[in-house]
Amino acid sequence: MKKRIWMVPILVSAILFMMGCPQPVNTPKSSVATLSSLSVNGYSLDKAFASDTTAYTVCVERTTKTVTINAVASDSKAKISWSPDPAAIELASGPNVFTATVTAEDGTTKKSYAVTIYKANATVEVLDSVNGSLISPGGTIYVYSGGSPLYSIPFASNPQPVWLGPAAVYTVKASPTGRAQSSKENVTGADDLKLTMICQRLDQNTFPAESPTIDSISYTTSATPPDSSTVWTPVDSGATIDFSTVTYIKVVGSGRSEIDNTSWAGFGILMGFDQVPSLFSGLAPDPSLCSSNYDAAKDIFEGTAVFDIRGATITSGEHLISFVIYDRANNRTERTLRVTNSKANTSGEDISSFYFQSLLADFRIYGVTREYFGKQGGTEGLTPLPTGPISYRAALSFKFQTSSSGGSAVPILGFKVFRSEDLGFTWTQVGAVNYGFLSTGSGGTHTFYDTDSQLTTGVSYEYKIVVFTDDIHTKESAVMGPVWFLPPFTASLSEPANKSTAIDAANLPDFKFIISDTRLWSQSLSDRFYFSPVIRKADGSYAYAGYFYYDFKTDLLGYYDTSVGWSYMSATDTANYLHFDSATGTVSINPGLFSSHTNNATGTDLALESGVTYYWDIFGNYTGSASTNTAAYFHKAGNNCISRSYADVYQNGQQTLNGWFSFTVQ
Repeated sequence: MKKRIWMVPILVSAILFMMGCPQPVNTPKSSVATLSSLSVNGYSLDKAFASDTTAYTVCVERTTKTVTINAVASDSKAKISWSPDPAAIELASGPNVFTATVTAEDGTTKKSYAVTIYKANATVEVLDSVNGSLISPGGTIYVYSGGSPLYSIPFASNPQPVWLGPAAVYTVKASPTGRAQSSKENVTGADDLKLTMICQRLDQNTFPAESPTIDSISYTTSATPPDSSTVWTPVDSGATIDFSTVTYIKVVGSGRSEIDNTSWAGFGILMGFDQVPSLFSGLAPDPSLCSSNYDAAKDIFEGTAVFDIRGATITSGEHLISFVIYDRANNRTERTLRVTNSKANTSGEDISSFYFQSLLADFRIYGVTREYFGKQGGTEGLTPLPTGPISYRAALSFKFQTSSSGGSAVPILGFKVFRSEDLGFTWTQVGAVNYGFLSTGSGGTHTFYDTDSQLTTGVSYEYKIVVFTDDIHTKESAVMGPVWFLPPFTASLSEPANKSTAIDAANLPDFKFIISDTRLWSQSLSDRFYFSPVIRKADGSYAYAGYFYYDFKTDLLGYYDTSVGWSYMSATDTANYLHFDSATGTVSINPGLFSSHTNNATGTDLALESGVTYYWDIFGNYTGSASTNTAAYFHKAGNNCISRSYADVYQNGQQTLNGWFSFTVQ
C-alpha cells in the first residue's frame, strides 16, 4: 500500500515531462540608463530637464556651502552613483561639477549627467533705465568667455549672483523677459564685482532683443580727416597712449537691429572719458565722418562712429574710456577700456587763489521711471509704486570764479568728483569731467550727474569737487551735504472722482488726492510739500491755478499771492483749508482756498459755470508747458544740498499718476 502511494507522484512527473510542459526561464535585464527627473533644492536649472540632455548649470550665492541634488532614475532597478557626492563636498568658489552616472539593471549600460554648480563671487543688477530701479526677475543671464558661451543661468533674483573668475575677461548679457538686452563687454572678473545692466522696454517689438557688439576701437594720429587710406591703431584695455598726438577715435559696432551712428534720441554711439556716457554726458561723434550700412546676406546692421578729439588736452596717468551703443530696439552694449596717457601736462594756470561759488548737490527721486533712451509718450512709464520702477537723479553743480562773491569765471581743464558715505571719513572718486580744453562750463556753471546705480535711499552722502588745469594745479571745494534721497512716492487724484456729474457750483466738495508714502508728511523727513492745484475748462481756458507749499517746521501753509508774492496763511486758515489723513495718505483741499489772492490764472475767486465740464489735477509748479511743469514734491534742504521726491517724472506730464480728472457742474 505504501509503495503505491510513493509511485504516483513519480509517474505524474514523468508523464508531464514527456508531454513537454514549459519550464521557468530568466527574464532579460533592463538596459534603461536614463533619469526621469533632476533638480537642485532651492534653485532652477539653466534649462528644463530632459532625459536626453546631459549637462545643466546652476548658480548659487557666495554664502552657500552645500547643495542637495535630486536625481530619479527612469527605471527603478537602475542605480545612480555620484562623483563626487554633493552631500559630502563643500562648494568652492567658481564651477563645481557633479556627475551622476546611471547604471542600468543589466550592469553594462550607463549614462552620465553633469550638473555644474557655480558658486558666485559677483552680482549682476538689472535696472529699467540709467540710474533707475531694479526690474522684476525673469529671463536669462549669459556669460561668455573668449567670445564663446561659458554658461547661462535663469535671471531669478535681482541682483542676480554670478561667477566671474578673477583676472579673466568676460562678456555678460542680461535678457529679461519682455525687455531689450543689455551687454557689458571686456569685463574683468573679480570678487565682489557688481555689474549694472540697463534693460529698457523693447522700443519696437518687431526687432529682436539682442544687444549689438562693439567690433573695434581704434585711433589715428593723422592730421587730416580720416578717409580710406587712414592708418588706425587698435586700442586695448591697458594700453599706454600719448593722447597729445591722437586726433580721431573710431568705433565700429554691429547688431541685428538698426544702429544710427550719430543719433542719441533712443539709439546711437557715445564716448565718455572717466564716466559712462548717458543722456547727461559724453562726447558725440562727428556726423560728417560717420557711416552705416546693412549686410542683407548676414542680416547685420553696422555703424561706424568717428570722434574728433583734435586739440584735446588730457591729464597724464590712468583714465577710463567708455563707449555705449543703443540700437533701434533699445538693446544696449557698453565697453570700458582702462588706458594710460603717457604725456605729462604741467602748463596749466595756478588756480589756488580762486573761489568756488553756488556749490549744490541736487538729489531728486521720481516715483516712475524716466527710461531716458526710450520713446516718450503713452502711459507705459507710469507704473504705480510700490512695484513699479523709480528713478534717481543726483546732479552736482558749481561755479569757479576769481572772487568769493561774483567775479569772472575761471577756465578749467576739468574736475574730479569725490563721494563719501561715512560723513567724510573716507572719500572715493566716482567720476570726472575732462573737457579736453579750458572751459568755463555752460554759462559759467559746471555740472556732473552721479548715475551710480548703487545710490539708494537711507544713506547720507557727501560730495566734494577738485578742479584742475593740468596734472599739478588743482583746487578742492567745500563739502556738499550730507544729502540723502527722500523716499519715492506717487500722487493720485481721488475726489471729485473722474467724470463726476453731480457737482454743485455753490457747494463745491473738497478736492482730494492721495500720496503713496505717508512717512514723507513729517518734519523728520521733509521741510516742505509743494503742490499746485489747476482747474480748467474742457476747451482749455483756465478757471484756477495756484501755488502752495506746506511748511513742516511751522505747520503753516505758504501760498503765492498774486499781489505780494509768497506769503504764509495763519494757523487757523491753514487748518481750515488743508488736511492730511495719515492713515490713508489723503490730502484734502477746501475749495475756500481757491480765492482771488491765490488764483494766478484769473486773479478772481473760483467761479464755476453750470453745465460746463472742467478738468482738474495737482502739479508741483504749473506753467502750462509739459517741458517746464514739475510734479508735486517733498523738499529737504541741507549744507550746499537739496533733496526732492517727485510724484511723477518730468518727461511724462509732471502731474498725478492718474492724470487729469473731469467733472461737470450741475
